[in-house]
Amino acid sequence: MNNLKHNTIEIVSKLRIVRAAELTKLLGISSTSLWRWRQNGDFPQPIALGSRMVGWKVIDIESWLDANKCERCTA
Repeated sequence: MNNLKHNTIEIVSKLRIVRAAELTKLLGISSTSLWRWRQNGDFPQPIALGSRMVGWKVIDIESWLDANKCERCTA
């Protein structure tokens, strides 16, 4: 039962959506850096949460971080 609870929490956390303010804090970047990354086209696209609200799936951000880990470490 405990393993099921752990798996459920992990699944839910990966489906979580983060908004720009939280994302910049999690990544340790400024909102300007986030904007630049989005303009470069290599950052995951946000999903629309409303007419003027967007967010990012945590799983998309984790995948992007994994794929860009070496590039960001050496830069």
